[in-house]
Amino acid sequence: KSAPSLTPETPTPTAPIAPTEGLSLISQEKVFDYWFLDEEIFYVTPEGKIIKISGQNQEEVIQNTTFESLNSLIISPDGQNIAYGSGQPEQFRIFSFVENLWQPLDEKIVKLDWSPVTSTATTTPPIVYLKKNGNLYNLATYSFTTKKENLIATLAGQDINILWLTAEKILVWEKPSYYKPASLLSFNPKTKKVEVLINEQPGLMFNWSADKELVLISKSGHSIEPVLFLVNKKFETIAALPFIALPSKCAFSEDSKLIACAVPQPQAIRKKWRFPDDWLSQGINLPEAFYLTGLTEGSTTLPEQIISSNVVNTGSVKIRQGEIFFINHFDQKLYSIKVSQ
Repeated sequence: KSAPSLTPETPTPTAPIAPTEGLSLISQEKVFDYWFLDEEIFYVTPEGKIIKISGQNQEEVIQNTTFESLNSLIISPDGQNIAYGSGQPEQFRIFSFVENLWQPLDEKIVKLDWSPVTSTATTTPPIVYLKKNGNLYNLATYSFTTKKENLIATLAGQDINILWLTAEKILVWEKPSYYKPASLLSFNPKTKKVEVLINEQPGLMFNWSADKELVLISKSGHSIEPVLFLVNKKFETIAALPFIALPSKCAFSEDSKLIACAVPQPQAIRKKWRFPDDWLSQGINLPEAFYLTGLTEGSTTLPEQIISSNVVNTGSVKIRQGEIFFINHFDQKLYSIKVSQ
């Protein structure tokens, strides 16, 4: 197996789909990933340049450093720090907007995430990472202020995902697959206590709301059709979504009352596929529709509204101020489409 990676597990499209009408072009250059900071949009090009969009889509290059092979990008919750993964084997380095400083990381690090706790200091916030230790991986946090590592656990296996969800919860789970059940574990970085949140479930994928109160979770099984669920932070089911989509292609609104998902068309194709394996490998070639849904109190079924019946194949979906933003795989640029509520 290959070493863990933070990049989306989808191939480059072999038959790209052009944008349809009703979409607004946001970026002038190709986009690897993007984020919002106050009223401005920032994005990183596939070469590594950082560009700021402000006002009437006015662009300004604020960091010119480029990379031969940019593989992954991890943005801190406050939008002030970026971890770049580039090269083969992948090596990580961090750029701080506040300090205007590049920092290389240990070459044995294969995956990382930022602390969810926003710091008031003008220093780089802590990170959690997986670091190779022979055939194992050390799960540890690191403080750029104290320059100290806090070893939490040593893990076996590969294709491991990590997410620093809250100050007390670092989540760990294996690569999702229809064919191999996986568990979701939670580690407390202070006490180092481990808790099993979900045990041995195939096809586990997640997407959390900004306030960490709601989760979109997908599951698959050999005897049931794969289903996308909305659950609370205790993983108690609130409702089942009436369509099938990868959680990574969904987004919560700022108030967590709306969910938008890019859903491959036609939906009937899901009956022939294994979720999520076929969706990750073949779904890139299908056109998509944006489905908008909102939770009705007391209901166990979420109503759906198709706001665009044939959009492009998308990535990095986000909702902000009544608009859905996404990267279009056809030209790798950033687009938006307005949400009518």
